[in-house]
Amino acid sequence: GIQGYSKSLLETSVRIKALSEARSYRRLITYGTSMGGFPALRAGLWLGADRAISIGGWFCTHPPRLMQPSSEIGAFDLLCDCCQRGHVPVVTVFAARNPQDAEQQAALRAVLPDCIELKIDSESHNVIHHLDGRGRLRSFYETIFGEADVSPAPSWLPAEGKPSQSYRSSTNLWQ
Repeated sequence: GIQGYSKSLLETSVRIKALSEARSYRRLITYGTSMGGFPALRAGLWLGADRAISIGGWFCTHPPRLMQPSSEIGAFDLLCDCCQRGHVPVVTVFAARNPQDAEQQAALRAVLPDCIELKIDSESHNVIHHLDGRGRLRSFYETIFGEADVSPAPSWLPAEGKPSQSYRSSTNLWQ
């Protein structure tokens, strides 16, 4: 959930759905980074979003703070493509040279094999900072949030972000 707004991912999703319907938005895109990346995918699948995007997403882990008596652990809804409404393009972005990011992406691919992977040629988990430092953040955002269909094809990659080898959803690299 979001402090002061909702107590769970499901409640957040229900509120987002009501808000998007009340305001007649043209598109609904869910977006999250790091530990919020995979919940953004889950919300996108629940909502039947036009696109669900995870930047450097990680599955929930149990840091030591959760072992403290004062911490409460709520229920965790597993991420899968079993309950989606229609086809939701799932776009996942991760640092190709970061072993932890690659491991998390492999685990995600096992449950969402049709996800569209976008590898960033970086060791840093913070791929947004990496792209910004190279002047590529704007074109990256235009790509993932743009009106064009996000599909595993070279046409949706901007010229400066062309892959370093022939494009396949599992081999594209942004520099």
